[in-house]
Amino acid sequence: MFRCSGVQSFRGSFAGVQILHKNVFGVPAIVEYELRYGLLRWPQQAREARLAALSQLLRPMQMLPFDSECAAFAARIGVELEALSTPIE
Repeated sequence: MFRCSGVQSFRGSFAGVQILHKNVFGVPAIVEYELRYGLLRWPQQAREARLAALSQLLRPMQMLPFDSECAAFAARIGVELEALSTPIE
């Protein structure tokens, strides 16, 4: 079976959060990037509190790698989903 912690977290999980062990959560680094990128597009006065809240939310979580193998696997999934008219948005 393909093992990639970043991509594994997309299966059987909620919004990219993976339960690693009881009471231990992990988030792929690419998910943190996407969240921060989205928040940085907000107006300055609206984003500061949200960025602080995101940092607080992520603090106890373990950052999971999203390496080249994960990127290749995720790209294949994306293409397959697009072919089925169900792209990742």
